[in-house]
Amino acid sequence: MAGKKAKEKPYVSTEALRVAMTRQWKAPIHAIMWEVGDATGARHTRLADAVIMGLWPSRGIDLEGVEIKTHRSDWLRELANPAKAEQIARYCDFWWVHASPDVVRIEELPAGWGLRIYDGRIWTTPVPAARRQPEPMTREFLAALLRRSDQQNEKQAKQLVDDVLAKERATIEQRIEHQVQERTRRSASLASVADEFEKATGLSIAELSKYGTATYAARMTAALMKQDLHNPYSGLEYLVKQLRQTADAAADAMKEIGLDPPSAEECRRPKRIA
Repeated sequence: MAGKKAKEKPYVSTEALRVAMTRQWKAPIHAIMWEVGDATGARHTRLADAVIMGLWPSRGIDLEGVEIKTHRSDWLRELANPAKAEQIARYCDFWWVHASPDVVRIEELPAGWGLRIYDGRIWTTPVPAARRQPEPMTREFLAALLRRSDQQNEKQAKQLVDDVLAKERATIEQRIEHQVQERTRRSASLASVADEFEKATGLSIAELSKYGTATYAARMTAALMKQDLHNPYSGLEYLVKQLRQTADAAADAMKEIGLDPPSAEECRRPKRIA
């Protein structure tokens, strides 16, 4: 619609583009090496952002050089001297620019260069790269490839170790947190029991602890609980009822044979032996 503002395309960072490349060109079909020079050490004069090697003959064992561009200014600097890319491009079967949207214009591409664009979701190929006639690899360039491959293996191994350690740390932290929560719940439960004990008995746990009688109070309470003496069907109440029924039956038996059963008052007083 006329006058309607065009939708702005999303910005894709260099890191996001690298991650997308890793997912798109992954083992066992491809191998990616990052920041590959035309030689090792101080002898290198040019770095390619990435080199992709095809590993399956059925899909082509080709070497593809890649320049990553996520800013327009960076691309314009590349255009100022595109011949520099030949330091590495001469060994490659294809030469690509991998860019985020609105960075590279198709008409600006040097002859033979391909363009792939990643918008944060999918890859598109506005311009396929032309197949080149690569020069034989020099030992310097081969050494640069092998060095990057070795460094990436070391980095991946370190990352695996770091991941395992991070997972172990997370597990330990979870265990500690669980123990802290459990101890907190236990402390709260004990505090609640202590409050109920003091309200029911009128005794202060602090005072009992001060005078060393808390242990005895705890043992007495434990004994009552273990013996279930508070149970109305088998505890003290039940025993008292049974004893009273037995005493009443004995008193009735004494009356039947002409004996006077002792009164309740006599039962309370200990009998003196002459």
